Amino acid sequence: SYASESNVGLYKCSTWDFATRLCTSGWERLTSVSVDRLNHKITANISSFSAYAAAEYICGDGVCHSAYGEGSANCPADCPVTTQTVSVTTGGSSGGSSSYSTTNVEGASEAQLQEIQDKIDELQGMQPDSEEFNQQLSLLQEMYENLSEKMRSGANISTEGMETMTNSIYFELYPGEETTTSTTIKNTLGETSTISIQTAGNIKSYVYSEQSSITLEPYAESEVALFVSLPADTKPGVYYGSIEFENEAGGRIQVPFNLRVLQLKDRLLDLKIQPIDSTVEPGGKIRIETNIYNLGEARRVDAQLKVQLIQQENEKIVAELEEALAIETSLSSIKTMDVPADTPEGKYVLRAVATYPVSSGLSREATSISTIDVRRSLTPLFVFLFAVVLAAGGYAMWKRMEKEKKRFLVKIDFSKLPKFDERAAFLGKVAETNVRAAFPVDKLVMHALVAGASGSGKTVAAQDIVEEVLKKKISVVVFDPTAQWTGFLRKNSVKEMLSLYKDFGMNASDACAFPGNVFIVKDPNRKINIKELMKPGEITIFALNNFKSVDIETIVANTIEEVFALNLEESKELRLLIVFDEVHRLLPKFGGTGAGFKNIERS
Repeated sequence: SYASESNVGLYKCSTWDFATRLCTSGWERLTSVSVDRLNHKITANISSFSAYAAAEYICGDGVCHSAYGEGSANCPADCPVTTQTVSVTTGGSSGGSSSYSTTNVEGASEAQLQEIQDKIDELQGMQPDSEEFNQQLSLLQEMYENLSEKMRSGANISTEGMETMTNSIYFELYPGEETTTSTTIKNTLGETSTISIQTAGNIKSYVYSEQSSITLEPYAESEVALFVSLPADTKPGVYYGSIEFENEAGGRIQVPFNLRVLQLKDRLLDLKIQPIDSTVEPGGKIRIETNIYNLGEARRVDAQLKVQLIQQENEKIVAELEEALAIETSLSSIKTMDVPADTPEGKYVLRAVATYPVSSGLSREATSISTIDVRRSLTPLFVFLFAVVLAAGGYAMWKRMEKEKKRFLVKIDFSKLPKFDERAAFLGKVAETNVRAAFPVDKLVMHALVAGASGSGKTVAAQDIVEEVLKKKISVVVFDPTAQWTGFLRKNSVKEMLSLYKDFGMNASDACAFPGNVFIVKDPNRKINIKELMKPGEITIFALNNFKSVDIETIVANTIEEVFALNLEESKELRLLIVFDEVHRLLPKFGGTGAGFKNIERS
């Protein structure tokens, strides 16, 4: 909740510490904001990712929140116009004194602030041995700090041709520490502008920017990085100054920059290391668990960690790693150290040393020691032997299973099998091998029998032969008692069959339909003119599935008689292939008389 919506503003922290959840650089009030009182919203455009907060200064709480936009103009109860006067006597034979009087931001000026800062610098250089002098100097420094603090809310953040969103910058650091911050500068001119960047005041030795100037397009803005670095011998105290921006049009912005150097607190680190594995092989890697604890008063300690692997017998350093660390409360990590391949076997010492500064020119060390054995592992040999035994046993088992699965134990001389040529048909593969089987189609000018047990694939084998024959533009006539051959006129679309194509080096796109006709025979005494059916590359199918074996025998006998009656001339090349499927039905055992089978034997 808030007391007054008019007092709510947006504040930015450039250096937010996520570990402590504190702002280490101070909050800066954003000036370019939009307040929607109807919907109770406050918005602003930002140029960088930082921590932001919406907050309200409360008029009447007795505290002048100048950094949050409160001043004597909008809350004189909390920010009254006051005057402070300090007289500083420098002493000496001729005497001498300086008197300074300041008010809050409405009565203060940058020139007066600069005059006080110059006097502080002068007096700090004199350092007379006088308690009164030191008290007066401290009052003068306090006056400067109060005046600078009050001027933050009224800082010159906008001038002709440029503006910045930063009211002021404040840091508290220890000697030897470093940090970074940034501020945004915007060109408000309608033309390109070059803006110079410089540091003023006694912060100049510690605060700097890598850019001495920046060129911005019309209405463009850019973030300027600022670096703060304190040498280890920096004296504690308050340092004042500003970041100054000046453009070609004469516009000038001064962003107050106050730096408080804190008294160095006592630093104390505790270090513990432990190898994760008790043994390591030569050429292997040691994983080391490292824990460092900050037990002193300093909020952060920079340390140099060195870990060494030392041979126990002669204290020879075998391996070493080094790393720079920053420890706040504690730091735990896993380090990896490479062990040279030629390291002798034996017992070794792991020694870790963390070196850290405690004051200017002085440092301390925290140490920890552990032991580890360097041994060649026998595990790879055992694994190798086990793998050999397993592989041999597996191979023997595989050979036995393959032998049990084999249906044909006769060895084949593949060199004596028919070879592929333009008159050879691809039948498939020789059983239980990857050898492609070829068959010369011209050998079919005589009889051919496809035999096998029920379900062994006799019909499919015969259909494969017919497919190859048709591809070579040879006529085919089929007598089909089972109606299984009619599919030749359609392209194969059976997924189960198509999935087997790849096993024979074929693609699904190889499936095709063949030209031809299907006749459903209704009269067993029908005369069939074979000569009319001899059309190259076409198949004629006579469906006999409506007849009994005796009737089928009649049709077969009549057809063979018709062929003999034609008295066709002999040919070395196959011109017509006649297929009788389910021919065993012509035998007396299966319902036939045997006459039709005799005619087939005659042909």
